[in-house]
Parts: sequence; structure tokens; C-alpha cells
Amino acid sequence: MQFEYENIVIGSDLRALLFAFVNQYPIFNTEIRPPHRFDYFDLNTNIKMFHIDNSPIAHATFNDTCQFGAKRVLLWEKINFLLSVEGLSPLSNLCESIRYDGEKLVCSNEYSKICEIKFDKCFYFGDNNTYKLVNQKSSKDVRFKVFDFVGFKRGGKHEIDYIETGDDFVRKVWFYSSDRICGNTGVKDACVLSVLDAEQLNHHSHTQTMTSFKLIKILKDNGLRGKFNGFNKYGTPRYYNFKTINIARQKFCIDQPEWEETDNVKKVTLSIEELLEIARAKDLSLFSYLHENTI
Repeated sequence: MQFEYENIVIGSDLRALLFAFVNQYPIFNTEIRPPHRFDYFDLNTNIKMFHIDNSPIAHATFNDTCQFGAKRVLLWEKINFLLSVEGLSPLSNLCESIRYDGEKLVCSNEYSKICEIKFDKCFYFGDNNTYKLVNQKSSKDVRFKVFDFVGFKRGGKHEIDYIETGDDFVRKVWFYSSDRICGNTGVKDACVLSVLDAEQLNHHSHTQTMTSFKLIKILKDNGLRGKFNGFNKYGTPRYYNFKTINIARQKFCIDQPEWEETDNVKKVTLSIEELLEIARAKDLSLFSYLHENTI
């Protein structure tokens, strides 16, 4: 099977999907890069055209509340759906590798070649399994967003939703209703964001265990304790210590590798907000888009 297009997009993050959507270009990828579950829009971002409510969501902190907008993954899912409806995601999730042979892209799954794609211009947003399309320059100064999921087996019942420390290690903490336990138990687990370089990422002082230790210290320093455990002989109240487990660690590269444009492979510098502005200017709202393209 062979496709021929004037313009194509390679990538799967929100910027890539929005760029393909506003320009009506087909999009190809070998992996999915949805926004993180704790990645939110700014409150002043207008996404009403996609029927997503961006009303403030209050999160309790130690001394006050802070507000976030809608989760970015909601828009990613809707744009992905719209591209599929219009046939602009021809390979869906069937492709596992893309190789450029100098004239065309060769797409393959685990077992065999799926198709070949000829194009005049490709807008490249990054894909870990796309080969020989761009010459990337490696860099040692690479930073990562690291998300550590910490489960609370003791001390997980409290009213705190969000913590921000300002440090690179354990910078932000979101508490959420535990996925490990069935039912509405009131127990919260934590997702901890750190920003680390490659050296820190491999150092013992920045492991998941150290993340848990620092998180517990922050909670204790702000007056949180485990379950009440009676009084000692002097009448001082006692509390159980926090007990945690490491659930998972996710890391995402912040600094994307540098590469040079060619005649037929181009970079896109537009931000998500700029792409949304283009969509509003073109009146690409959810229902008008579906009506015009499916009826």
C-alpha cells in the first residue's frame, strides 16, 4: 500500500495533533504522547469551541487553595478523535517504526512493512521510532520531568490536594484518590513532579525512595500526621508514622534534541495557544466540524 501527500505531520503530542487539525494534514506516529494526567490549561485559555469546560478547579494546599483549568488530555483525546473521523490518521496505532529512505517513508509493524508514504513536505514534532528523517544532535545537558507515584498504606487520609515547594527535586505534588483501592475510601496517593538532569536522574539521592522520604518530611513539617495512636505515659498524643510504597516512575525529556531543517522536513514553532487561536479564527468548533465533514 502506498500513500502520496503534499504535506504530512509526524508526531503525537498535543501540538502535533492541533497543527494537523487546523491545517487538515494527515498525521503519522509510532507512539502516543498524550499530556500527563496532571497537566492543566491556564485559566485564561479559551477551549469552549471544543466543548471543554475550563472553569477553575480548586485544590486545597496547606494554608489556602489554588486553582487549575481543565486537563490538557481532554483536548488531546477530542482532537485525536476528530482526526480519525476525517481519515487524517490513516495508520492509527498500527505503525511501530518509520524509516526514511531518501525518497519516501517506510512504515512497519512488528512483523512486516505496512505501507510507503511519499510526501512533498513533512512537519516533524518528534517520534522516538522514526529513523533517518532528521539528523539529531545529542546533548549532555538534558533535563527530564520525572513523575514519581507514591502510594500511602498509612496516613493517606487528609484534605490536602496540592503542594508546591519551588525546589527542583519534589517541585510539585498532587494528591489524588487512590487507584489501588476499590471504592471511595478517602485514601489519597501522590504524584510527585521533579525536574532533574541526566546525572541527577541516575544518582541515589534522587531515587523514588528519596522522593518518598522528602515528601513525608514535607507533610510532617506542615503538621500532618498518621492515624492517632493514643497517648504516652506523659499524656502526649502519639501517631502512627506514614507508610508508603513506590508505585511507578515516569520520565519525559524536556529538552528535545536539536536538528536542522531540510527542504522537505520542517520545524513548527507555534505554541498550543497560538494553534488554538488559529482554530478559533477558522471557526473549527467541535460540532460545526463534525457536521461539515460527516454529512
